[in-house]
Parts: sequence; C-alpha cells; structure tokens
Amino acid sequence: MNFASIVDQVIVQHLSELRKPGVLTVRPGYQAAGGWLTRKPAIVVTVDHKTDDLPPDERLPETIGGFPVDVREGSPLQRMRSSNPALYMSVAAAARPEFERPVFPYERDLSGQAVALAAAAVATLRTPAKPQVAYAPPVDSPLDPIDEQVTIICHASPDAGWPTLKDFLTRTTASLTVGMYDFTSAHVLDVVKSTLRGKKLDLVLDHPPPNKTK
Repeated sequence: MNFASIVDQVIVQHLSELRKPGVLTVRPGYQAAGGWLTRKPAIVVTVDHKTDDLPPDERLPETIGGFPVDVREGSPLQRMRSSNPALYMSVAAAARPEFERPVFPYERDLSGQAVALAAAAVATLRTPAKPQVAYAPPVDSPLDPIDEQVTIICHASPDAGWPTLKDFLTRTTASLTVGMYDFTSAHVLDVVKSTLRGKKLDLVLDHPPPNKTK
C-alpha cells in the first residue's frame, strides 16, 4: 500500500474534522516548507483564502492521524469549482491548458466525492481537437535534406530577445523570410521598415484577435 492510499484512509476517517469554513478540497501530498516541497507525507488542504485571523473553532488541526496538515490557497478555478460547479464546468472546458489544474487521484471535496470525477466531466465538454490534415509536399520545390555544418544563435527572451533580433534584422543584405503568429511590437516594426527598405521581405502572418499594441 503506497503512502497516498494510507493518508487517504486517514482523510476519510477524519473528514468531519476537516470540514471547516473555506475548505475546498483535501488530498494526500507532501508538506511544503519555505516554498519548497519536502519528502514528508502530509494532508494537503486547499482553502478559499489563507488567513491567520481565525477563531479557534474554525482552525484546522495541525496534525491528523500522525500526518501534518498543510494548508494551501486555491486557484480561481478551484474556488469556482466549489462555489459554482455549473459555471466551473463551462469555464474549465474552455480554459487554456496553462490554467488547468492537475488531477490528483485521491483529492476529495468536503462531501468525500473525488475531484477527478469533475475533471472527467469537464473533459467531455471540451471541443474536439482540430482535424489532422495530411501533409503533401510541393511538387515544384524540392525539399532535399541539408547535411553540413551550420551556426545557430540561441537566446532567451525577454532578456536577450530584442537585442539579438535587432542585430539580426540590421544584418539583412538582400532578402528576409519570416513566419510568425502576430506582429504587435511597434519598435520591431520601426526597425523592419528602416532596415529592410529596398530589400525583399516575405512575411507569413496569422490573423489573431487585435490587442492594444497591434
């Protein structure tokens, strides 16, 4: 039996002690100290908002069944899942991947229901993935592999992004081919217009929604 199932049994046995105002979910996990996870198993409790100003009867116990209780503040989606499940389903189904929360097999709400069930329901509401289009190479442009030594420039943005790109643009001698998603930076456009005047520019650009800097 792994540690998660052991901690989960303790959670189920003591769920009434964890039903405090503002508690969203409970699950097995590891205790955090100083912003870092430790190797110490713990009962992880997600709450609406963390605060030290609570009356004694609303405070969570420091330990349950020999395991420390680690309190963490929930994300906006986690709070919505608890306060408005119907709205959460529609919002989570349309949310971008970086806003998705990980699914823990033993995570429960205060009724004891597994949170994974809600995650599975959200998955059924998501729109199907984009259809895969079979690629056909152009008939009039050979795509022969190139086998030779080349030099590449690697850099990290935003620290070195613009200085490297500006130098690259200004060293264009005859032509430049660019494929990009959107073009919203005015200072980049100024350099493109000033350094590429009279030279050939082929630009493939997507059509994203307008934003304030476009």
